[in-house]
Amino acid sequence: IAAFLKKENIPYARRSTNEVPATPVNVLLADTTGEMFKYMSKSDIVIMGKSLAGHDEGHNLIEPALLGKAIVTGNILRNFRYILDVLVQADALLTVAPNEKLSDKLDILLMDREYEKQLGAKALETIKSSIRINYLKEVFKLSEGEAGFLTTCTVGEGLLKVGQESAIIQITPTQKEFE
Repeated sequence: IAAFLKKENIPYARRSTNEVPATPVNVLLADTTGEMFKYMSKSDIVIMGKSLAGHDEGHNLIEPALLGKAIVTGNILRNFRYILDVLVQADALLTVAPNEKLSDKLDILLMDREYEKQLGAKALETIKSSIRINYLKEVFKLSEGEAGFLTTCTVGEGLLKVGQESAIIQITPTQKEFE
């Protein structure tokens, strides 16, 4: 990443060098451990870089999502595959495939700051919903299929569970309930 920034003549500071730049920079290359949450909280866009460098492992996407940040990451994460899938299905982040350019994805966000904010808000809501579903899954001993179904329910839809048996339900209020 440092080589790319230098080649593109983008002013940056590399955290691991502990050098204080003489003038403001456009990018903080946060290449240290244990400080990411602090940096993410100050960012508008969080790029999960390890997954973009030919690795199929990356960093935890939950942290920037819980901060409501727009997230850009590689499209394959072996170690956080479930979280990536949840966020992708909700259109709550941008992924970069091996044949795509990171700069194209950043342009989308930088040219439409409202979309950037919406993406971050959607990531936050998606993760919060996922956490609730996982809690329900544990408490009510739901199968993957049952938990997955609950994530797609709209108002009035649900799952009735009695012992080991479950049934899909639809609850429709009568007009009297609105009075």
